[in-house]
Amino acid sequence: MTRNRTGWDNRINNSWNNIRFLELSEGPADQVMSGAAVPIKALIELGGLDPSDVRVEAVVGQIGGNGQLQETFTLPLKAGGTRGSAVLFANEFAVQQTGRLGYSVRISPNHFDNPLTRPCNALLKWVSD
Repeated sequence: MTRNRTGWDNRINNSWNNIRFLELSEGPADQVMSGAAVPIKALIELGGLDPSDVRVEAVVGQIGGNGQLQETFTLPLKAGGTRGSAVLFANEFAVQQTGRLGYSVRISPNHFDNPLTRPCNALLKWVSD
């Protein structure tokens, strides 16, 4: 098991700089009404990694007066189709509170299925990186 984990770590570290966010769906332009469905999609070049090697999440929240996200939650994006060598990750959620809504997308290594037990890892990419 340690040998498998070491090989996986090496593969992640060797590929990490090749990961690229190619496209991201635009967030809602105006206020969003409670109950509205909001889709989030991200097209990501994984640099030779498998979709199961990574965890892609949207960090979603209300946009505060200073333009920062407030009262955030994370929404895991699931791998769907492919476009060439890139993978489309997507999900949607129902808005709980009317107002201005925003999000950002991040990707991290995912050796474990349960995010609560996976080790903290310094490797993290945001769509804005």
